[in-house]
Amino acid sequence: MIINIIKILIKLKRKFLISLSEFSLFFEDEFKETKLRNFFLRKMGFKIGYNVIIDKRVDFYDCKSIFIGNNVLIRENCFLDHHITIDDNVVVSKNVTIITAGHKPGSMEYLMKPVHINKFAWIGAHALILPGVIIGEYACIAAGSVVTKNVEAYVLVGGVPAKFIKRIEQI
Repeated sequence: MIINIIKILIKLKRKFLISLSEFSLFFEDEFKETKLRNFFLRKMGFKIGYNVIIDKRVDFYDCKSIFIGNNVLIRENCFLDHHITIDDNVVVSKNVTIITAGHKPGSMEYLMKPVHINKFAWIGAHALILPGVIIGEYACIAAGSVVTKNVEAYVLVGGVPAKFIKRIEQI
């Protein structure tokens, strides 16, 4: 049964919302489940590095325009829109939403601005990253924050909208 699902998903190489939570029903071994999930994503056009863990119920909008580096952890219930780059050694906590598209206020004109998360960044649970944001190296986004502007390297930001809290010591 799962082989048939794999074959169908590989044939459906087009833009659509994909949720991989259904595959968790077939596996008790989380390591095998993670490997299989990454296999599916690669076959559908995602660019995923090595040692990547994408938990259950992570939704992606566009297969072809998301790049995920090495040693990345994306926890459950996250949503990643299109045109997102996540560099190496990044942690994206539970229930994070990264949006890259929207409309101008009072207009139906469609806007798309990519999001880039640099290496060793950490995004806290329930954070919302809005279009066009660049998150610097070793930056930390506090839980529940709404990030509307770029975040410098080695800083902690938090709040709605996210504001500078303190500088993080360089390692």
